[in-house]
Amino acid sequence: MSESVELICVNCRRQISTLVNKPVEMVCSSCGGKFWIKSLSFRNISCLHCGFNKGLEAHELIGPHLCIKNKYSSSYCIGLSSKESIETIDSGNEKLLFIRGRGLGDLLMCTPAIRELKRKNNGLELWVACDEYFFELFYNNPNVDGWVNIKRYKSLSNVKKKVIVEEQLESYKNKENRKNRIDRIFEISGVEGDHSLDYFVSKKEKKWAKDIFSSKKKRVGFGLQSGALYRNWPLDNYKGLSKLLIKDDWEVILFGEEQVPWFGSGVVNTTRELSIRQLGAVLQLCNVVVCGDSGISHFCGALGVKNIILYGSIPPDMRCKYYPKAVPLFANIGCSPCWDLQILDRKDILSCRDTKGSDCMNAISVEEVAKKVLG
Repeated sequence: MSESVELICVNCRRQISTLVNKPVEMVCSSCGGKFWIKSLSFRNISCLHCGFNKGLEAHELIGPHLCIKNKYSSSYCIGLSSKESIETIDSGNEKLLFIRGRGLGDLLMCTPAIRELKRKNNGLELWVACDEYFFELFYNNPNVDGWVNIKRYKSLSNVKKKVIVEEQLESYKNKENRKNRIDRIFEISGVEGDHSLDYFVSKKEKKWAKDIFSSKKKRVGFGLQSGALYRNWPLDNYKGLSKLLIKDDWEVILFGEEQVPWFGSGVVNTTRELSIRQLGAVLQLCNVVVCGDSGISHFCGALGVKNIILYGSIPPDMRCKYYPKAVPLFANIGCSPCWDLQILDRKDILSCRDTKGSDCMNAISVEEVAKKVLG
């Protein structure tokens, strides 16, 4: 593996070109051992204790830098430019393998079933096979003993039982799938129990978020993007909502996997900047989050954050029924719910996939959402 190293401001998360020659402390994310390097431009760095060479983390105190948030920062962090996550090592013990592809929300909705499967099969290690980008969702989860890339799970040894939650869940033409998604995953997994989602923010992550977002203002998060365009509320609506809330002395934090060029007084733009772990830490600082039917809505459900969730293609109870602080807004127009476009005719499907957005999401007004945020 060949990696480069970036110097990142912990306030504004922008790359800084300044490099220093004095030694930098490295902390191995596998064994926790510490060692020092003398250059910030290096390749193929490995832990001197265990040889591990993925996800290494470095921290360095150097001179102040005036960042774009108009804060002087004397603390910087260095992170590997790769997004590759740490993969656990096969223990060789007997395992139950839970297999689920797809995205962040899909996996979070599996955590109640994972918890019950672990309780029911206490003699087995429970491993999750998923996209490696989402391994971070299971850090600190006491019910998960390991994780493996979904493309390589067949290489695992001693798998005694498999639970596969994949395409059988995705067709809404099968009316069994028109149930709450957590209930349906329970059925497929052969268990039942508490519906609460599991995600664990560490003390270190909480401190990191509080150090960066130190304003005493009320915070509202905007989850600007969903997995499909037809689930997105128009960006102009978010901008209109932000103006109302900033006047009322709120701080607006923008979240999204795709970068959005939106800056201004009272707005903190984190789009395409945060890892999954950082996203969880910042979300739990928000007083309220506004988003569509997206991974962020399930993150808020796991964290117990008040969440205004905007729905059009799916009935709210199918997603957020068990989230205690969810406040759903459903655009109940003539073609809703269309079950993710699966029961529409071709003309309507093409219209809803247009970049102008879907009729149902366009029907939800800024005033309706503002009332829910402030209520």
